[in-house]
Amino acid sequence: SSTTRGFLINLVDQNDNAPIIQLGQSFSIVENSANGTNVGVVTATDVDSVGLLQNWTIVGGTGSSAFAIDAATGQITVADLNQLNFETNSSLILQVTVSDGLNVAATQSITINLTNANETPAVTNAIANQVASEDVPFSFQFAANTFNDVDAGDNLTYAASGIPAWLTFDAATRTFSGTPTNADLGVGTIIVRATDLAGAFVEDSFDIVVSNTNDAPTIVNPIGDQNATE
Repeated sequence: SSTTRGFLINLVDQNDNAPIIQLGQSFSIVENSANGTNVGVVTATDVDSVGLLQNWTIVGGTGSSAFAIDAATGQITVADLNQLNFETNSSLILQVTVSDGLNVAATQSITINLTNANETPAVTNAIANQVASEDVPFSFQFAANTFNDVDAGDNLTYAASGIPAWLTFDAATRTFSGTPTNADLGVGTIIVRATDLAGAFVEDSFDIVVSNTNDAPTIVNPIGDQNATE
């Protein structure tokens, strides 16, 4: 006779498969975001039940020095805000890998998309001080490249303050004009403001000196007619 007996074989999982980083992961962040700003967490899977995801690493890519990744969690953060410039590059790529303690995942590309932020205009060519002469018509137009705004499609409008009574300013042509008199002699400071469409502004100032012009003498008190006796 024969006897049949069953028995159970327990399989012990081995850490013999590399993790797999999810394909096509991307995140968005506003340009110029502060260092340390959280961007997103990279995800991966591992069919093995043993071994923990660890040693997340950025191994390359156009944004490799702009971002950092937490080795334990896969959290991406900003490392160098100066590299987050939408006008220069609207998206950056990170080449990322991870380990399960024994096996290393194949490198995957993570895309970081930058969103535009309004940036304050800047003074690129300071306005030089000016000299006007008494009783002589004066006209001065500051250069179109005095101010700059890196935001695409942004337009600047101009205003001026500290303008003396003898001088006028045409914002459309960036031109100051007028004729000073003897009463306007001296130095004045004019402030020019450039404002973008979002209301951000920058200012530059310059001095205008009204110099004296030699005037012909004038009669203040006419000499009256005189009589002489013979």
